[in-house]
Amino acid sequence: MGAKGASIDDVYHERDQLVAALSKIYPSHTAVHHGEWEDGWRNIICIHLPTGQATWHIHDSELGLFDHLVTLTDHWDGHTTEEKYRRIAQLLDIANKFSDIVDHFTGLAYL
Repeated sequence: MGAKGASIDDVYHERDQLVAALSKIYPSHTAVHHGEWEDGWRNIICIHLPTGQATWHIHDSELGLFDHLVTLTDHWDGHTTEEKYRRIAQLLDIANKFSDIVDHFTGLAYL
């Protein structure tokens, strides 16, 4: 189904696949949201990025994407959604710096 005709479930599934990929690259775990929250959405994926913690609520139907994670107690650091995506954007800065270092040393090998 094309993006224009995608349902909200399709959009969440696409997002969850990206979150699952990140959870296989960085230290991660699941947690359970205690307190008021919509039933079926109490699952939390917590990813410890080098730029800070990032968490997402995941629907029960998507938990299979995260079978590789252990469940720990929730220890949310209080970040906002904006802060979470700022931390993700900062990963690009880290990748660019790493790429520049690799390019520098690769260039030296050819001198």
